[in-house]
Amino acid sequence: FGGLLCELRVLRHETVAGCAPWLELSLDCEKARLPPLIQVDAFSGEPFQGNPAAVVLLSPAAYHKDGASEWMQRVAIENNLSETAYVALRERTAQTPNDVVEYDLRWFTPGMEVKLCGHATLSTAFALYDTGRVTTSQTLHFHTLSGVLVCRFEVQTETHKVLVLMDFPEQPTEPAGSTVVTNELASALGIQPNAIVDVKRATTDLLVRVTPEAFPTLKPDFVRLAKYDVRGVGVTAEALTDTVDIQSRFFAPRGGVNEDPVTGSAHCAFGPYWAPMLKKTTIKAQQFTPIRGGYITLDLVVAGPGRVLLKGEGIVVLRGQLSSSP
Repeated sequence: FGGLLCELRVLRHETVAGCAPWLELSLDCEKARLPPLIQVDAFSGEPFQGNPAAVVLLSPAAYHKDGASEWMQRVAIENNLSETAYVALRERTAQTPNDVVEYDLRWFTPGMEVKLCGHATLSTAFALYDTGRVTTSQTLHFHTLSGVLVCRFEVQTETHKVLVLMDFPEQPTEPAGSTVVTNELASALGIQPNAIVDVKRATTDLLVRVTPEAFPTLKPDFVRLAKYDVRGVGVTAEALTDTVDIQSRFFAPRGGVNEDPVTGSAHCAFGPYWAPMLKKTTIKAQQFTPIRGGYITLDLVVAGPGRVLLKGEGIVVLRGQLSSSP
């Protein structure tokens, strides 16, 4: 009933001693069935920073309806954000622990559906918390194309800020080999070839390590970067500050996103790659574009072998309702 309050309209009521013992209400059923949309800036506690993602809250029937995929893609194009997430509650089973809530989750860029997206997962968890669908004491299990992703919440004692903790699969890296010509890659990034320290291929991306001095001078050529047969090109360097260990930028023109402000899934490769060199199992990372960015804390121990725990903030910047549904 609580989820329908925004669509209820009072027609008549009686007031007795300052109270209304009865109300006659009207419900616009068609409007109530239209899905809410929440936009969250992920990996930031400040509005207009981090990485924005739209989260569409669907009923299970709408989520699984024939033609839903095409509708989801069209909404993602309309939103024109790097990702739009679609989430629907799953039915509880006898095996579901009491403190676990299960959801189906999909992610779409304006160009395609993707198998994994970190910032849109954080945004989804935060949107479910913001709308009262979950509490900070509950654990979320998201059923996705990359398997079941586990999200938890952490409330900071002093600030009372709510952080989202995401348990993601590690992305191991291997040498890129002869398929990547250093001179061509350097030219596509607008830097000198000797500024590239290492090139690795991760599960879905190309990881390029550059010198800290070259990192601020990047001038990406998106047309040339789109020719690489990967989801995106992640450029990373050691950070020369006391508060951050590594810095990065992520270019994905092949998928319709020239540059992503903060890419959680890319850090599933950045973390394991940097950990041996930094001799750290907890890494503080910063990713940014020329106009916005955010912060991620990576833990390579808590989540267990082959996993990475990503921790970050979120903030709601928009609440609305779509005018159509699948």
